[in-house]
Amino acid sequence: MRKELALLLTMAMAASLMTGCGSSADKGSETPAAAAPETSQTEMADTTASQPEEPKEMVSIDVWHSMEGSNGKAMSALIEEFNATRGKELGITAVDCFQGSDCAVKLKTLIQTNDKENMPDVCQIYNASLPVLAATDYTVCIDDMWGQGSNLVSREDLLGSALECYTYEGKELSMPFNASTILLFHNLDAYAEAGLTEADIPKTWDEVVDVARKLKKVENGKVERYGLNLRMFRYEVIDMISAQGENGTQFADNNNGRDGLVSKITCEDELLKVYQIWEKLIAEQGTVNDSGDSQNQGFATGVNAMLLRSSAGITAIGELAGDMNWCVSKLPVMDEGDKGGAAIAGASLGMFDKGDEAKKMAAWEFIMYTVSPEVQAKWSMDTGYLPVNIHSEELPDYKAYIEKTPALAVALEQNAEALPTTQEPVLNMASEIGTIIQTAATDMSDGKLDAQGATKQVVEACELAFEQYNRGNQ
Repeated sequence: MRKELALLLTMAMAASLMTGCGSSADKGSETPAAAAPETSQTEMADTTASQPEEPKEMVSIDVWHSMEGSNGKAMSALIEEFNATRGKELGITAVDCFQGSDCAVKLKTLIQTNDKENMPDVCQIYNASLPVLAATDYTVCIDDMWGQGSNLVSREDLLGSALECYTYEGKELSMPFNASTILLFHNLDAYAEAGLTEADIPKTWDEVVDVARKLKKVENGKVERYGLNLRMFRYEVIDMISAQGENGTQFADNNNGRDGLVSKITCEDELLKVYQIWEKLIAEQGTVNDSGDSQNQGFATGVNAMLLRSSAGITAIGELAGDMNWCVSKLPVMDEGDKGGAAIAGASLGMFDKGDEAKKMAAWEFIMYTVSPEVQAKWSMDTGYLPVNIHSEELPDYKAYIEKTPALAVALEQNAEALPTTQEPVLNMASEIGTIIQTAATDMSDGKLDAQGATKQVVEACELAFEQYNRGNQ
């Protein structure tokens, strides 16, 4: 009896198991479910391969910059293009963070308060801020990053003078990004009206004074056209100094502030020559306009026949000038034997380590992208800045652009000719030094000082500013 019961239980269990293997449509049927077809290893591999990949976790980086106007639009376009291409491939999103005229002030505050959470991953930096970068452990030196990541670019791909511009105490602290050189712009229609031709374009500063006098236009005692628009700001004056001499001239000691804090002015004779030129220009009403406002507009509308201006204005002036016939020439020299050339200007991109290795590497990939040949070529065409990648000029589209933009060709040639050692000084108190230089020129215009007095005033005031800064920062 027990054997029969055991047999019945076994049969019942087997039936229940067979019923459980069927589909819901087959439930209750006594017909066994069809066996599932066997799956080969190849089919299993194909099934696995067809599964969608896990989406990459995007790394977000904040990019601080000071670009505005047409250059700001170009910067935003660059960031958007990175996000849509290189960034998408690498899983990086760059966030466009416009910070006003100078990111350095905000950055310095964050560094001083040890607020790394709110620091950017990438920040546009001018060379005056190099000591700030050197003084904090948050800075990631570009020197230490070469060879890491995707190796999209190498040090050898970049313009030597541009790298030197952001080298401090022997270390490349930040990556050159938007480079420029100073040029003299000429309204050739005004030249023709004054009986001048392109052959009369001045090459020395004494010639500039003479041509500016001829180009000025005064009617009924009112200036209708100035011969020259020259701002006597730090940028212009220091370039006029740097170009002097066979090997160029440095503004201050300690290798122009690149080997340590500056303490002395080292260009008193060269500075005097600059103010002597200014003295000649202001001697006759209508020869020079020293307004720094709307320089591009003033030139494009014929208010100023010549303009000393950064090459970064080429694109904007071209758009504003319309049918006006204009050209550019290289920075004039004081003496024909001067070989220093124009100092490279512009800004760089610094990067910061906030304790997140993924963000650090993402910042480096973004920075390498910005200085790749294609990106630098497009950036140059969009803004008038000069490419810092030496291979940009080899690209067919950029070659064609240079051919139809002769002003840019002059800028590139001047940049290539300048001595690598011809650099703007690293001045921690750059704004204050700029005010000192400009005030002396204004005092001359107001008849308060002559060239000798202006030079003396600038040297004494600058060295006092150096002393006060160094006392609190050494």
